[in-house]
Amino acid sequence: MIFQACSQNEETVQTVSDLLRISLDTVRIDSGEEFLYLKNDLYHSYLSSEGDYLINFNQDDFTTEKIDLDDLRLLEKVQFEKEGPNGLGNYVSNFSLWSDENILIWDYFLYKVFDQDGHLVKDLKLDKIATEYLGVDEYYVRAIF
Repeated sequence: MIFQACSQNEETVQTVSDLLRISLDTVRIDSGEEFLYLKNDLYHSYLSSEGDYLINFNQDDFTTEKIDLDDLRLLEKVQFEKEGPNGLGNYVSNFSLWSDENILIWDYFLYKVFDQDGHLVKDLKLDKIATEYLGVDEYYVRAIF
């Protein structure tokens, strides 16, 4: 009791640096009569190398949405195939846009490059050349890419 009565009451003041600034901006996209796929918070979307458009992959209906970021409008939607020579299978977990504007799509035993019209450009066939890694875990595929 005596120790508490004689001790100083120190008050800590927390301040926020004025060097740190956070801003939030809202972008409105004219999508015409279409609904944009935002179910996964743009998880499967990539910015073009020039930064002038965004490609968003819709996992529900296997389409890509090309969004013009200068004019803030939906340019086009492209349907990808699930089966056939240009097929993706039933599920796509990984999607990226390459600097040559082609789209890399990969999942378990699917490692393919497509153009933006949904046509197969190249099957990387990683399941045949790297079987010691790909048969175990997809983690190694991310490291390769």
